[in-house]
Amino acid sequence: RAKMALRCTMPVARCLPKTAFSTLAEEFPMSGAVGAAVAVSDVVTSVLSNGIKVVSKETGSGAATVGVAVNAGARHSSQGEALLLKHLAFKGTASQSDIKLARELEAAGLTVDCVADRDAIVYSASGMKNEVMSTGLDAVAESSLTPKFNDWHVQEMKGEAMAVEVQFAASDPLSLLTEKIHEAAYGKSAALGRPALKESSADTAGVVAYHGEHFNTANMTVVGTGVAHSELVAAAEKAFGGARKGEAVVGDKTEFVGGFAYNDACRESHVAVAFNGPATGSAEYLDSLVLHEIWSQGAAQFGGAAFNHSYRDAGLLGVRGSNTEDVVALLKAPISEAAVATAKIAVKTQLAHSAECAASLFPLLVNGAIPNVDNVNASKVNALASKLTKSAPALASVGSQDVPAYNTLAKMF
Repeated sequence: RAKMALRCTMPVARCLPKTAFSTLAEEFPMSGAVGAAVAVSDVVTSVLSNGIKVVSKETGSGAATVGVAVNAGARHSSQGEALLLKHLAFKGTASQSDIKLARELEAAGLTVDCVADRDAIVYSASGMKNEVMSTGLDAVAESSLTPKFNDWHVQEMKGEAMAVEVQFAASDPLSLLTEKIHEAAYGKSAALGRPALKESSADTAGVVAYHGEHFNTANMTVVGTGVAHSELVAAAEKAFGGARKGEAVVGDKTEFVGGFAYNDACRESHVAVAFNGPATGSAEYLDSLVLHEIWSQGAAQFGGAAFNHSYRDAGLLGVRGSNTEDVVALLKAPISEAAVATAKIAVKTQLAHSAECAASLFPLLVNGAIPNVDNVNASKVNALASKLTKSAPALASVGSQDVPAYNTLAKMF
């Protein structure tokens, strides 16, 4: 991932300002008085004057994360443009070199990151609130709106950082399995079925065109955690005021087809079975979070894991393991009220932890809200599980193990 972790390497005493503190009642630099109340808000949403959506939540912490999510993920990228743009992030912009940008971020003590998934490309900066709201937000805006598009620079990223990530994914069993279960679920040529991690065949002109089509006000959402919404809106008006106007990119309609995909050249053997799960924000999405947790706890008993890939218009919910029998048995197992209650506690604990940490909260706000599973019950979870396991499955495997034929698997449910 295009990531720049910038840390102070000097001894702690040398990192501190020269101001002396005699008691804990004194104010620390860049913070309010000890014990001062800091507002913790609900998720707040608004729209900038140019149409860009803004979502934020104040956490009461001195740490903050700001960023922008762009509806330009791999599902829209037939030639690997999304992954290439990820690796161009924070590597220089139209107005400053990569070295100058890195020095500014280092001086501000910020960590920057860029993640590209099938739905979106997300740029972010994390650190202390004051620095995040100034240097961090400006770096995010510049890197997303005006990245460096010199031909030599694009070719360098394709041949180095991007190539390393693609090569790792091609040799990592679980990365391969993830790609194969998407292929089995949606079809090899479909937007969600084609590989998200592949070498880019796009030239510089193609990347520039892709950026121009997708990086506009209708496709962007500015997100902030640990910051006051009014402050974020004011700062974003300046930082993103120059964003291009444009139309929202809809993309191809997603259709779950079910099927089988495999790669028998892998060094390890794994199998995955998945179903057509709920999309992010859909009526059954909250139920899927609890069902995913139940299946996760069950899969841990045989060294497997559950997965829940949720997209804006689709979902892929299932279990992986080392053999098909264990996976199928878990997916067919009855779900008790006690199991649902336990899973709800686990999900709520995970969400509560995320809500207190700016960096962990950020991915939740990219989707516009923090899930609340209070109203999920055993009846809803069992109804979802029954609906899924009565539908057509997707089957994927990597390695040399024997797996049942697709029709045989389908008859197991």
